[in-house]
Amino acid sequence: MPTEIQIKINKNKSDNSDFAISPDLFNGIELLKKQFDQISKETKKLAEIRNKLVSVLANHGWYLSADIDGQSYFKILSLIQNSKVGEATSILSKYYSKNLNKLKNNLTKKHPDRQSIFTEAFKAHKDKKYFSSTILFLSQADGICEGNMFRRKKIFKEFIAKTKSPDMVEFILGQESAIDVDTRKADKSNYFSDLNRHGVMHGIHIDFGKEINSLKAISLLCFISDFVNRYKQADKGTGGNSGLPQLA
Repeated sequence: MPTEIQIKINKNKSDNSDFAISPDLFNGIELLKKQFDQISKETKKLAEIRNKLVSVLANHGWYLSADIDGQSYFKILSLIQNSKVGEATSILSKYYSKNLNKLKNNLTKKHPDRQSIFTEAFKAHKDKKYFSSTILFLSQADGICEGNMFRRKKIFKEFIAKTKSPDMVEFILGQESAIDVDTRKADKSNYFSDLNRHGVMHGIHIDFGKEINSLKAISLLCFISDFVNRYKQADKGTGGNSGLPQLA
């Protein structure tokens, strides 16, 4: 009974070899396969939990950048899971406020053709011209999605299906949230943010010019820039920091 891989080289056939695998090695391979299948199932469950928690953030108008460090990422999700959304959004507000230059540079690196718009948008934000900055950030988020971000969800999902994006993108952006719910429904829903694209871009809302709304719009822009077509960006070497754990 062989106790290790035996290789018999057929000298008459230089390109062919016969392999005999021992029962112990075969059993080891089967065990590894079972462990891999179990890890895959657990990873899928974790991704489903993450998606649900991140969707809670979206209903409060916030989105996660891929550059958020792992410790902060898990802390934010833990706070949401424990119904401490206010504390989670406070962390996000501070993060986006303190990293404006870094975020602008990352966006410009990935979308150099939009550099002048990003420069003007971030300058407006720093100058506290939040009406202007909010509109510019929202428009660029939609632009990166080729104008599909705020169209009917069916159309948006068809667009995402053609991209190389994590499943999280369709889960979060493929359902109604505070940013894109019909303004006629907004006051009757369970959305907890007064930043609404339809209300802003169609001139229905006239009091959105606040720092918090501009920061939320930045968060949406960063989320879309980081994760829509993320795998294509990674192929090109422009995926940026992968600080946000990828379970998709």
